Amino acid sequence: MKTCNALQNWWPSTRKRAALAALVLAGPLFAQGPAQMVRNINPSSVSTGSSPQLAPAIIGGVTCFAASEVGSGTELWRTDGTAANTMLVKDINPGATGSNPAGLTTVGGIVYFTANDGINGSELWRTDGTTAGTTMVADLFPGTSGSNPAEMVAWNGWLWFSANDGANGPEPWRSDGTAAGTVLVRDINAGTASSSPTSLFDLNGTLYFAATDVASGNELWKSDGSMAGTMQVLDLNPGTAGSSPRNPIALNGALLFIANDGPHGPEVWRTDGTMAGTWMVWDLNPGLGVGIPTNGFLFTLPGAGRALISRTTPDWRSPGG
Repeated sequence: MKTCNALQNWWPSTRKRAALAALVLAGPLFAQGPAQMVRNINPSSVSTGSSPQLAPAIIGGVTCFAASEVGSGTELWRTDGTAANTMLVKDINPGATGSNPAGLTTVGGIVYFTANDGINGSELWRTDGTTAGTTMVADLFPGTSGSNPAEMVAWNGWLWFSANDGANGPEPWRSDGTAAGTVLVRDINAGTASSSPTSLFDLNGTLYFAATDVASGNELWKSDGSMAGTMQVLDLNPGTAGSSPRNPIALNGALLFIANDGPHGPEVWRTDGTMAGTWMVWDLNPGLGVGIPTNGFLFTLPGAGRALISRTTPDWRSPGG
């Protein structure tokens, strides 16, 4: 086995894994002192509170996040960790409905996110943390439907995301924060059909993602930011079924992911972005079309240069190497 190794005697049961995760996550917090509430944003709701978003974005020492209060609904907020400076950035959708900001992603000194202003549907927005600097980037799908940006990731100074402009279906887009600089990278599944790019992952200056086209189904693609440089890496499961690549991670300079080539079922693969450099790492669960269960998850073991496969059944282990 070349890159995927297991610590069979180390990997605990499901219940112990949950406890361990809790300790790992909680440890650094306790090391900084006891947790304190910064501000009671929604004091009128005792049961639900403000439900602050669990994936905030940071710019210039200020954390931007989505939170809800009775008067504004779920909107964009900011904080520097003090009650006095925890405030609503902008009521994007005036009234109690809220614009429901999501997908907050920092690129340079700008936080990008999706929001629905009640007029244009869910579109791409940006903020520098100020009211005046919080604006819609582009109305990609004119009208109330919205382009529904998703899968947002920072890459080489650009924001990459999936969006539906109404003519091409959900396809890969990139933005420099301006309307003119927000462009469709490639219409992979031509016409109104969708390639639905997912699992966007930056490795060594190349953006990898899973996408669907008519000829190959859902396969692994890569891009250098140009239309010509956006291409399929390899048709792992020849035909229209697709290999459904998922769960990409970086390990020892290569991209590891789970994919189904048909005969082996979902297994761990690696690629350096070339056809010759793409192969199955190991048949972890031998058998015709068996492979790793759908709840299998691939992740790196920090500092060890190794990858582990987890699943919820306690007695399953990946083989040693």
